[in-house]
Amino acid sequence: MPQPTTEKVATATEWAVESMRATAFLGNDEVLNVAECFKHITGEEPDQAVRQPKMKIEQNEGTFLGRRLVIGTVPGRSDLLLQVPDELKDSVESESLGVLPDAIPVFMGAVAKWIGLLPETRRLAFGCTLMHPVGSRVEGYQWIQRFLPAVRLDPTGSRDFLFQINRPRPASAESGSAYINRLSKWSVGMRSHIKLSMTMPQGETEARSSAPKFAGRLELDLSTPNEMKVPLPPSSLIQTMEQLLAYGVEISERGDQP
Repeated sequence: MPQPTTEKVATATEWAVESMRATAFLGNDEVLNVAECFKHITGEEPDQAVRQPKMKIEQNEGTFLGRRLVIGTVPGRSDLLLQVPDELKDSVESESLGVLPDAIPVFMGAVAKWIGLLPETRRLAFGCTLMHPVGSRVEGYQWIQRFLPAVRLDPTGSRDFLFQINRPRPASAESGSAYINRLSKWSVGMRSHIKLSMTMPQGETEARSSAPKFAGRLELDLSTPNEMKVPLPPSSLIQTMEQLLAYGVEISERGDQP
């Protein structure tokens, strides 16, 4: 079996974070006490709360250390998301939680408290979306190429490129899991903002779009296997989540490796 390379093709500080997610798959269709969890993490009541008692669905949203924190549950699952606050989404440049090494401690600070309140947990997952701003689509493909040694890209003649692969790796002995799924998805994205203005007195609406912004994108989804028939040891949950994050950072720095 090929061995993973130890050579870095980038550093984690070159990736900005759009969003981060932790997911717990719970046993016996259990649910998390979302209101208790949100206050335990933030010390405050949420800005928004949604409850559907008959379906056992609940979601709380609010501010946490300058980010948008969302905690939700449905029978058999709970999610914790860290997102860019709505008031900072007015420009492409501000749609980031910061670079990856700076975002991880904030994320893990919330996740550690969330994990402490989880009922019986059968699987854990970590997901995030990363971006690296570039000047054009061609530059984006050149950036992505550095991370994909088994793929040959044509930067000038390609469009709509998307590469997705799962590279499972052994889990640590303490995690209670046999292996870790390491799913990565690579692409180049383009965004622009549209501003609407109304002229008076005619009342006509004019739409103006900003110059397009390009970015290399990496979407990560790392998880313990679905085949697990027994709950993960509660004492292993933090270590397992840390290993998921460590594998994610490795992919962001070394690219697609076995």
